[in-house]
Amino acid sequence: MGSRPSVSVVITTFNQVEFLKAAIESVLGQTLLPQELIVIDDASTDATPEVMEDFARQNVCVRYVRLPDNRGMQFTAQYGLKQARGTHVAYLNHDDVWLPRHLEVLVGALERHSGNVMAFGRYRVIDERSRVLVKEVREPLPSSSMLESLLLKRIIVQAPRAVYRRQAALDVGGITHWTGDWVLNCLLAARYPNGIVQVPECTIAFRMHSEQSYTRTEELRAALLEASDYICDRLSPAQQMLRPRVKAICHLHSAIAFWQSGKWVQAWRCLCTALATDPLCATTSDFRAAAPRTMIPPLAGCLVRRMKRTIQLWKNGWKQDRNGALYKHQQHQFAK
Repeated sequence: MGSRPSVSVVITTFNQVEFLKAAIESVLGQTLLPQELIVIDDASTDATPEVMEDFARQNVCVRYVRLPDNRGMQFTAQYGLKQARGTHVAYLNHDDVWLPRHLEVLVGALERHSGNVMAFGRYRVIDERSRVLVKEVREPLPSSSMLESLLLKRIIVQAPRAVYRRQAALDVGGITHWTGDWVLNCLLAARYPNGIVQVPECTIAFRMHSEQSYTRTEELRAALLEASDYICDRLSPAQQMLRPRVKAICHLHSAIAFWQSGKWVQAWRCLCTALATDPLCATTSDFRAAAPRTMIPPLAGCLVRRMKRTIQLWKNGWKQDRNGALYKHQQHQFAK
């Protein structure tokens, strides 16, 4: 099937040096090692340069690129794609970790057919101390077409879950928006309707931690709506009929983000705008997720989320000792 595939891994980072170490180690611990690991530093002010000098000195595949000014994750992701030299490209966030078979499984899925341009796996959720919150998040198979599933966010594929054929990603524009992975995935599905592979294996752990926030909710809503128009403008006339539903789904996702940030009034407005844009969005799972949240105060919701997280930790084998510290049994590990 042609020449042997080579993989370029791109990590974009800004002021998360402790998490960054774990991310890099998860790449260097892959059963299929990449040709190169490119770390794009968006002008970090912490110890990232010193740590990266050590990694680059000890590993010939590591390339460290430090930007002189902070440009944002969209710019760094696109910059990394253009710097990549492999036939395949894979992204990883600085605070997430891959399970050891991530590249082996997804590159293998891509190589089963020359028309495959993107493969993605399942994921688990961990906290800032690497404790497992959700061992494996289940998601549906594509209900009709992969494009429709991605476009309507029935399946949300963050870039670190996937491996892409680099040229295909470049051909559709790469990472062009703040919500660039959604745009990239939808445009790939539109151009290559049979080229997206969903792999039923957990290959990545997404980390939830206190540094993450929902403070940029207005920007998020604007970015989602702009991206929805960008995608729909590039679809066929028949596919563009989905534009009202796509926009309504974006408003529903924004409603949840506003609610999580404590902006109850804005959350209600987004919910109402979604219904006005497409009344039938009330039949979707997104509406069923957003509507109940807006019925309770955000602070109460925060307390409920914390309670659920604590219960989930207990379900995954965590126990509390007499000092109140949580520890994990040895049999629960990232890797299977």
